[in-house]
Amino acid sequence: MTLTEMLFKGEPVKSIFTCKILTNLTKIDENSSAFQNKDFIREDILITATVNQIYFGKVDTNIITIKTSGFKYFVHDFEFEVGKTYLIFSPTDKKIFNITSFYKWTKQVTDIPDSSNEIKILKQFADIFKYKKTGQFTFKNSNGIIVATGEYDNGKAVNVWKHYYDNGIIKAEYDLKNNITTQYSTNGIIKEETIISNDANITETFTSQGVLSEKNIYIKHDTVESRQEIKYYENSDKIKSVKTTITPISPYEEYYENGDLKLKGQYLNHEKVGMWKEYDEKEKIVQKTGYSNDESLKKIPALKYIPDTALRKELIKMKFTTHDSLDLNKIKKPVFFISGRKKY
Repeated sequence: MTLTEMLFKGEPVKSIFTCKILTNLTKIDENSSAFQNKDFIREDILITATVNQIYFGKVDTNIITIKTSGFKYFVHDFEFEVGKTYLIFSPTDKKIFNITSFYKWTKQVTDIPDSSNEIKILKQFADIFKYKKTGQFTFKNSNGIIVATGEYDNGKAVNVWKHYYDNGIIKAEYDLKNNITTQYSTNGIIKEETIISNDANITETFTSQGVLSEKNIYIKHDTVESRQEIKYYENSDKIKSVKTTITPISPYEEYYENGDLKLKGQYLNHEKVGMWKEYDEKEKIVQKTGYSNDESLKKIPALKYIPDTALRKELIKMKFTTHDSLDLNKIKKPVFFISGRKKY
């Protein structure tokens, strides 16, 4: 995630500010095996500092305490030096600030262009949210390359936002109106796309060549949750396997490249149960294997209910077929199942 991706929705980490270090007490566990290997060490840091500038969050006093604990990697991190100024990112506020989970975002503030530009971007976003600005905005790195573009309406991010790598190649696109997020690799090829609605999430994962490799669908209706994992043959739009989970039951289907059924069964708590059937390329059963004596698990019927609105239209567009029956003893309410079987 880039700085602009963290900030543009107005929901960054709780506190972002600069401060000057007054004291630094660091305790290192030299007895740890990690320390002996010299790869990383366990350390606990307790720092006091005086606050210079607050960009996001609330600070109750000018003299604050900064805490962090965890594994410190020699090659990535630095030592906090007394008298130096640092940019702090923290999920806490008021007086004591823990930066453990944002340690890699913390850095010394200097006069070098990258450091100055990061402060400039922080000020831009802070002003937008403080004064509830409206309009199209552009953010650039220290080399003048655009790293983000988007629109605000009274301080709220709207429509489509685009974020770029430092070389100007597209990194992410956020369609806030339709709740679609698209992520790109460093070469600009699509890597992942997520569609979110009130009842469901659909995530598509792509290969390094931009070919769909996996689709994950999560749907929640009342207290029932359903997950479906669909995998595709390499560099093909043909479905290889489908695994559906309605806790604790997970129906599973696998296909030949021509779309014909190859294997069908179900899992119970991640273990094979019931009757598993293998098919030849003409969909004729060639082998049956039983994994449980529980007759109620030998047939998992299809499930019911497909939500309407935008998600339903999206599923229809993706040519997924639906089923309409449900008879599982442990599930008392109608739920839904989206079949991964495509019609070729």
